[in-house]
Amino acid sequence: MSFILLGILNSQETAAGAAGYDLLETTILSTTTASVTFSSLGSYSAYKHLQIRAVMKDNAGSTNLNRMDVRFNSDQGSNYTYHYLNGTGSSVASSAGTSQSKLQFFDVIGGGSNNLRYGAIILDILDFNNTNKNKTVRGFGGGFVASENDISLSSGVWLNTNAITSIEIFGNFNYAAGSRFSLYGIAG
Repeated sequence: MSFILLGILNSQETAAGAAGYDLLETTILSTTTASVTFSSLGSYSAYKHLQIRAVMKDNAGSTNLNRMDVRFNSDQGSNYTYHYLNGTGSSVASSAGTSQSKLQFFDVIGGGSNNLRYGAIILDILDFNNTNKNKTVRGFGGGFVASENDISLSSGVWLNTNAITSIEIFGNFNYAAGSRFSLYGIAG
């Protein structure tokens, strides 16, 4: 078992390259905000992949988990496809969407009446600068509010071969102050 784990860890290090993950930008919200955008991503052409690490919550004090939506290059066309699998510890659910106007990552936003609860997600945006393929995103996240305690695996594709020059993160709510969004570059 330990040899399998060691092999997985070694393969991830090789895939990330010798430089590993470099912090490129961080946004920490000081006020309630509807969306966060990372722009001018063309200046990061030395990197092969991007990663977003977010710790956030909604500002409404909702007792439900919410989703985080992502859009590339301000594209609002029906050019996105996603699917996800989430579990609560006692049940499992899955869903998918095609011809969507955004990528959707489910059950990742905490909040509720307890202002100390945050949801978290890690998004890997693969080959963001490659103009020969569509852009693939994989996500891992989770959140907790009131009676919901979910973890989610998700992936999606932007059906466009353009290099990603901007990433907009939004939802069907506003992000609360204290939410943090960090962008990392992964060398190829």
